[in-house]
Amino acid sequence: MLQRFLELREVVAGTVNFIKSAPPLPFAGDIEFLQEFCTLLKSVEFVTTEATGERFYTSSTLISITKVMDSKINTVSSFSGLREKLNENVFVQYKKRFGNFENSHFLAMTSLLDPRCKNLHLKDEALLDSWVKKLNNEIREKGKSSDSDSGQLSPVSSPSQGK
Repeated sequence: MLQRFLELREVVAGTVNFIKSAPPLPFAGDIEFLQEFCTLLKSVEFVTTEATGERFYTSSTLISITKVMDSKINTVSSFSGLREKLNENVFVQYKKRFGNFENSHFLAMTSLLDPRCKNLHLKDEALLDSWVKKLNNEIREKGKSSDSDSGQLSPVSSPSQGK
């Protein structure tokens, strides 16, 4: 609804001019704030639909998507107290819903095993190294328990070793 108002603000302003008891319209600074707010909410909507709304979502992309959203939330400029408070509230809710994805064993392993994601968006190096070690241990255990030599698996190289 807010996005639609921003798209039609010239038409609304022209219509409101003919009504004597019309409410005041937002100023240019308010319009800029509303546009930033819509941009922020679009990124929240994107992550939410990717995480829960897709019919066949790929869990390996969730960490990457949430990290991109994290950077978008942090780059929204804030000039007034209202904007700062709004950004803070959105960021708190974002952390509450999506902040722990990186700590999830399942999501971290799927991200490491997905060639599209790998470790691009894992920001905690120590956590990343521990996930790589766990993955290597699991691969070694599977290799030892496997009776066939044709299906040998090799351990994943640590990202800190490749730097």
